[in-house]
Parts: sequence; structure tokens; C-alpha cells
Amino acid sequence: MVITAPAGRFTGYTENGSVWFKGIRYAQAERFRPPVPVTGLAQDCRAFGPKSIQNPRDWSGNPLPGPFDEDCLYLNIVRPAEIPDGPLPVAVDIHGGAFQTGSGEDSALFPLVAEEKARMVAVSINYRLGALGYLYLRDILGEGYCDGNMGLLDQICALKWVKENIAAFGGDPERVTLFGVSAGGKSVGALMLAGETKGLFHRAILSSGGIQAVRTPGTASALARKFCTYLPLRSAKDLLTIPASEILNAQLQFTAGPGSTCLFGPVSDGKTVPENWRADIRSADGWQGETLIGNNLHELVFFKMGPGLPEKAPAIAAELFGGNSAYAERAYHALVDGKGLDTAGQEDAWVKVFSDCMYRTHGDRLSQIFAGRGMKTYTYSFDYPPAHHSQDAATLRAGGSAPSPAGERAPEEKAALDRLMRGMRASYIAFIRAGDPNNGLVPRWEPVRPGSYGRMHFGPEIYFDCPDTCPSIQDFPDDSIDLR
Repeated sequence: MVITAPAGRFTGYTENGSVWFKGIRYAQAERFRPPVPVTGLAQDCRAFGPKSIQNPRDWSGNPLPGPFDEDCLYLNIVRPAEIPDGPLPVAVDIHGGAFQTGSGEDSALFPLVAEEKARMVAVSINYRLGALGYLYLRDILGEGYCDGNMGLLDQICALKWVKENIAAFGGDPERVTLFGVSAGGKSVGALMLAGETKGLFHRAILSSGGIQAVRTPGTASALARKFCTYLPLRSAKDLLTIPASEILNAQLQFTAGPGSTCLFGPVSDGKTVPENWRADIRSADGWQGETLIGNNLHELVFFKMGPGLPEKAPAIAAELFGGNSAYAERAYHALVDGKGLDTAGQEDAWVKVFSDCMYRTHGDRLSQIFAGRGMKTYTYSFDYPPAHHSQDAATLRAGGSAPSPAGERAPEEKAALDRLMRGMRASYIAFIRAGDPNNGLVPRWEPVRPGSYGRMHFGPEIYFDCPDTCPSIQDFPDDSIDLR
């Protein structure tokens, strides 16, 4: 299939009733400079574009398929082969990966179209990652560079491309939902703050995300100066020409500790993200739209996998949160003091604290901000054991088809996870289409109300409850890390 759009002419292919367009170049960018839109090209869109420069191995040490390149600003589209009833709602996936890894190739949105045959258009994007995407250079290189928001500006550029071109692919530019998991969800939260995004998206799904990844210029500057100590620089200008491989090697050293997931992300630079974003998101002029916010019950259960967590936890908290670690330690002591917990109980308490401070608190807080402004907001908790970070997205993508850590899943477990996947997929599709996740496969799902915390639970059983007290820590600051 050939599509002609304002940005150019694109050749895709049809497979099992869906049309795919892979590797659409949407922009180019010089290092640490804003992206420049690309138009007027005739593109063969039957293969994914290069991924952003990143560690060529995953978190388990397994090799990742390339190619990897600084020239990585590509997006992908999948849509139904036939569109007989007018323009379709659009969903755009901002991938996760701690702002350091990932690409638009393995989107959980693709199965909604390709497998569930949902009447929607799914888009995924690449954006610059790690130091090349989020190194704050105002204090090092001066004005004219991206002030730590290269990756965020890439995302905004891609959303503008969608706004201008998606109608040619059968999508409705006035019904765009942003979807993000982990760093993708945090990116969605940051995009809600950016003035340039007004009118570019109208609904949002945040999995393990909120507005906790926005760093102050002080914290971002301190991190950038530390990062540069890992590079053989004669002058600051060498940052513009040093091989990307050396930047990546420095990044791998810089992110070797448990605090690596908080070292990169958007910056409240006063241009792309306003300095007073906390007030903006709470004001009547803040982002408007329906939201679906989810978290996993035991986000950071990974910390239990090694020995000695109770002894190591304060140092881990300091690496994760900087000056904000005092809030985490206080929350831990509120959970355990006087209770005589054994080692397993202390580990569970730390897992809750880390999970809340990194993820759950910020999702709950954002839902209350939006509910207080009269916006429809729905929340869920993914409870299927072990309910670790991003397990909701993995289930949405593949259900029970992936083996468990202990080996191949039993048939009854696969069937249970398949039912869970179907319920989650139906909820996502309903929300993308109408801003309401209710559907025939889950119980009645009510939006969050100010002061109450109604949420759907996706676990061995799917059920809805509405506690009057927030289950996560509420006095932790909006920004996860503070190095000022």
C-alpha cells in the first residue's frame, strides 16, 4: 500500500488484515540540538529504522538486535487494512527503558490492531536516549543546546508529525491517546507539562508513570558534570565530536549503580518544561483530557532477589533519590518500627517503599490532581504475582505466551493470563476509542473521585474496589531525585 501525506510518500505492506508502515523518518538532529522535521521523502517502510544509541545488551546481559545509530528518529504505524467508517482513533506509544534503552519496535499497542482487530491506528516512535537524549548542557556548552530535553523534543516533534500526517493513514488527529510504560509513562507526564503539546494529544495512558521524572536544572547540572568526568574531554566542545561509542561507554559506567534509573529524564528548563510545572499541572490551564493510570503491586520486587536488602536499602535509597531518600527511610520506619518483623517482612516493607517512591505514589497523586480538576481519571493495579515492574505491559503484549521465571507456564496458568490479557486489552481499546475503559470483560469501572482511590485490580481475579485512604506514600516529593 502506498500513502501520500504532507510529509511524503510512504510504501507499506499488508499482513493478516493489517497494514504496516515501519521506519518512517520523521526528523533528523545534530548532536544535542533540537530535531528538524523531515518532509518530501519517498520512503519504503517495510523495515524498522535504527534504534537510538544504547547498551547493546538488555538488563539480563543478553545481546539486543540492532542496528543502533545517533540518526534514530523514526516512527512506525499499523492500521486496519480496511477503514470503511471514517477516521479512526490514534494511539501513540512512547516506549520505556529508564530513558536509556528501548525502541518503538515492540509496542504493546501493535497487538491491539494486529491481533484484536481494534478499529484504531497505532503509532510507535524512537527518540534519543541516555546522555545523547537527556544530558543537561546549559552550564557546560552554553545557550543554543537542548538543556537536557533532546529526547522530549524528539517526542514532541513526532507528535507534531502525527498531527499533520495521520489523517492520510486513516487516523483522526483530534482523537490521539498517548501511551507510555515506565520511562514512557514518565515521558507522557512530562509531555502534559510542555506548552508545545497543547492540542497534540487528548487522552493519556500512563503505566508506572507520572510527573516524577522531571529534574530541576540544579540536579540535572550536577549529574551532567559528574557524567563528564567519565569522558576524556580536553574542552567542553569535545562533547560535540567525541565518538558516540565513548559516550555510551561513559554512560555504562555512570549508570552502574542501583540509582541508574533516576539519572536521565526531562528537565524543567523554563522553555520546554516550565519551572513552575507543579502549579501548572494543578491549574485550570493545565493539560486537559481523560487519563488511565496503572501500576504494578510490587514494582521493585527485583530488589529482593539479592541477599541483604535491609542492610543495603538506605544506600540504595540514597542512590535512587539523593536528598529525597530521607522520605523513603521515614516511610520504611513507619511501616516496621515496633512490629518485630523478620527479614522477609523487612524486605517486603522496603519493596513497598521503593515501589511507592519510584512509581505508585506519583500515579496516585496525578489521579487526584486530575480528579480534583473534574477530569475523568481511571486507575488500576496489576496484582498477578509477582506483579513486578512492567508486568502489566508484558501481559498486555503477550498474555500467558511467555515462560515464567521458573520455566514454561502450566496450561491453566496460560489460560488465566490469557483471560487477564483479554480483559486488559479490551479496557485499553475502549479507553482509546471513547475515553472510558468499561467493556464487557471486566467489572464496572468507576473513575477516581477526590479523596477516594477507586481502582481496577488485574490479578488472579479481576475486581474493582474504592478505598478511602491512599495505599501509597503521599508525602514523597514530586521529583524522584534531588541533588540540589
